[in-house]
Amino acid sequence: MPGVRIALAAGLAITAVALGVVLATPPVVVLATNSVPPGTTLAEGIRGVCQAGERMPRGTRSIRVSLYAFTGPRVTVKALGEGRLLAAGKIDSGWSGASITIPVHPAPSSNVADVTVCLEAQTIGEPIVAYGGLGPKDVAARTLTGEVLPGRLSIQFIGEGHSTWLTLASTVARHMSLGRAWSGIWIVFLVAALMLAAGALTVRLVLRELQ
Repeated sequence: MPGVRIALAAGLAITAVALGVVLATPPVVVLATNSVPPGTTLAEGIRGVCQAGERMPRGTRSIRVSLYAFTGPRVTVKALGEGRLLAAGKIDSGWSGASITIPVHPAPSSNVADVTVCLEAQTIGEPIVAYGGLGPKDVAARTLTGEVLPGRLSIQFIGEGHSTWLTLASTVARHMSLGRAWSGIWIVFLVAALMLAAGALTVRLVLRELQ
């Protein structure tokens, strides 16, 4: 059955190409953070908030903010700086947790200082809770109605790192070898060898059944 052999070969080739693409892609990392710990409730039931004095690094593709909701509404974000809109994005309703990560575009081509990050939730949905750290009122976040919060929100700027998964392979393998009953980098190689052996045996079994 040549058709099955061709399909099997094509599947293996596609898998190898996909693996190569993934290994050549940089992982998503935190490019910058305002170092504000999200340990204090700043406001409950807010519909929107703006925070100035942020630094938005080059290549930012997502903004993570310490907002909580059990089932959150749709939230839009805008990054304003240098007298213009730098980036914008939204996350649809249904998110849950103590933080939200909102994809934004376009990604800035250079670092921008003194950026104002504004978030606004749709009126239909569960009110959100803002977390952050206490601080002076002159640098604190503000609601869209002008109310000054007792501190600043925890904000992180997310984007692609400078190293690819391939260059980080040794570091990832070393971390995978820690915290187990049998420690050692050999565990990673053992698991990889078993996976390759299982794949090879599967291909061999399929080819033998076709004979």
